[in-house]
Amino acid sequence: AHHGLATVNHKKGHYRSAIHNIEKSLDYLINNQTNQHHPLISQCFNDLAYNHFKLENHLTAFNFYEKALN
Repeated sequence: AHHGLATVNHKKGHYRSAIHNIEKSLDYLINNQTNQHHPLISQCFNDLAYNHFKLENHLTAFNFYEKALN
């Protein structure tokens, strides 16, 4: 649910809200043992990177892009 909200936030240009919702989604996915290899984890890192990029937090964006690839 939070990842969907983040998508809406991003489309409206509310990048900080998008980051907040992605972090909630990611926290759930990482802390739930049945989801530790879920493909949405990589997508969350990619989306975090893109939202940080839009906020001109380029170093943070780069770090999240690297996590998305791993």
